[in-house]
Amino acid sequence: MDSARLKTWYRLIMRRHLISLTAGLLLANAAVASCPTSYTPLQLGDDLSAMSRALRNLSKDDFRGPGEAMVSGLPCVDAPLAPVVLASVYRYGGLSYYFNGDTDNARRWFRTALELDPTYDWDVAEVPIDDPVRPVFEGERAQGDRAPEPIAGGRTLSVPDGYRLLVDGRALRSPALTPDRPHLVQLVRVDGNAVESVWLIDGSALPESLLSETGQAVAAAAPATAGSGLTVERIERTRPPMKTPALVGGGLLLAGGAGLYAMSFGAHSQWESATTSKALSEKQALTNGLVIGAITAVTVGAGVTWVGVSLDGGSTLNWGMKF
Repeated sequence: MDSARLKTWYRLIMRRHLISLTAGLLLANAAVASCPTSYTPLQLGDDLSAMSRALRNLSKDDFRGPGEAMVSGLPCVDAPLAPVVLASVYRYGGLSYYFNGDTDNARRWFRTALELDPTYDWDVAEVPIDDPVRPVFEGERAQGDRAPEPIAGGRTLSVPDGYRLLVDGRALRSPALTPDRPHLVQLVRVDGNAVESVWLIDGSALPESLLSETGQAVAAAAPATAGSGLTVERIERTRPPMKTPALVGGGLLLAGGAGLYAMSFGAHSQWESATTSKALSEKQALTNGLVIGAITAVTVGAGVTWVGVSLDGGSTLNWGMKF
């Protein structure tokens, strides 16, 4: 097989790996009833992959379609999303707004991305060093670690028994959110991890169905549907001994996977510049090995992390984590 065919084959494999890597971080669940059409993890993975290819090909026109599809589909996403995935979603969502001339919304989405991943820096293969979007992104970095602000009025969360409330992939324990940026809010049934309702809100604008007045009497817990009166859940928990090791181990595996994936770009560059069949074969094997290792580490790490998150001191699984 000549070098041109090898490179074409390799690019196809890399695209499939990227889709698998993204989809592996997501948990498929039941469709969101309030949306006419749910937005699935596979669709999200396809759109993220298409946007990444468009950036590397320096094609803003090819970026706009999947970018707009992702932004419009996010309120209908039918699975709990990990914060690391949502950080990418908000970054690409910000780029989508920027490429469409809406710098204000681009800045808002970049703030949430930096809140979830404050150390992120663009790959020069996606966003060149001199690209004017870089100063826009960097200008929001100082806002990434802004402290959450309590919701006005001193109201409390109202979450039904058997459900958990996620904001940007993280469990919300008190009604306090960072302002001036979007947040993805998901009401998730603990039994089966199914998403029941989704809202894409601005700042601390939580739906009224998720809030109650301070001191308000709370009815006995009962199964509830999204949008109905919900009840406050108070549970005393003890931290299981395996929770911290699972979280730390899963985090290390995720970080290791990200490192291996980053190293694959260097190997890929060497493969692109190879001039002999031997060098081409060696660099191809190295690159594929790094990509496969990254996918394995991320997949295992995500599984171990979710196990750690799910461990609770009670008699049932609870998927919340304190942040």
